[in-house]
Amino acid sequence: MNKVPQLRVVLLGLVAGLRAVSSIMLLMLLVMFLFSICGNVLFGENDPAHFHRVETGILTLFQVSTLASWAKIFQINYFGCDKYPAGLYVQANSSEVAMIDSELGKFHATVCVSPNPEPVVATCFFFLFQP
Repeated sequence: MNKVPQLRVVLLGLVAGLRAVSSIMLLMLLVMFLFSICGNVLFGENDPAHFHRVETGILTLFQVSTLASWAKIFQINYFGCDKYPAGLYVQANSSEVAMIDSELGKFHATVCVSPNPEPVVATCFFFLFQP
């Protein structure tokens, strides 16, 4: 770094920027964690593919915050997994393991065991979480 002073300036600027952003990133992680716990409690039975565990909920909320297919996640929780399976769910009365064909290959489907549509709660939850 001593031989290239411009590189030192760039690296010092990068470190200063990371220090400034680290507290914001920590706050965002805390908000995602709290909303993931709420999503697990509210939607864990209806939408186990997205909110069955807190870790899965955090990844789902990251997807929602980037606006990548968040409408499908919202509609599953708004209408219930039996009315709007979004290509993820099969009915609970199917005895064999169902496979879903997609562009990327075949995947196991999640069984819709207890559909519980929550239109008002889902609307409030996703409205409050949107950045």
